[in-house]
Amino acid sequence: MNERKQRLLSVVEVLASMVRTIQLRRTFSAVSPTPTLVMWRVIYGNLTDMAVLEWCKLFGSDDEHNQPVHWKNIASDPEQFRKDLFSKTRIYESKWRSYWTEMKRYRDQVVAHHDQRRVGVKV
Repeated sequence: MNERKQRLLSVVEVLASMVRTIQLRRTFSAVSPTPTLVMWRVIYGNLTDMAVLEWCKLFGSDDEHNQPVHWKNIASDPEQFRKDLFSKTRIYESKWRSYWTEMKRYRDQVVAHHDQRRVGVKV
């Protein structure tokens, strides 16, 4: 299989994992928005963390060597992809930047590293 096909397959796998994780988290939340059992709270947290990790693979840092499935490294026309992304999600660049910053901060300070200065991190 050529490199481009392999990268696209990897993107599909990451997308599928992210969508499954988000859907499972939403389904659990619809059944029990504030679980009292610690086990369910841990599962909710793990699902949130995994969704953020998968999202960051696609939309976080765009270093081609370390993150070959990032959209900028996959899209044949990154500027058009960006325009389409904003159009389909109905957000502006400033809103996207704010969301991106929050997702990356959560990943960096809560999921990927233990940062005691994480006070104020919103999910």
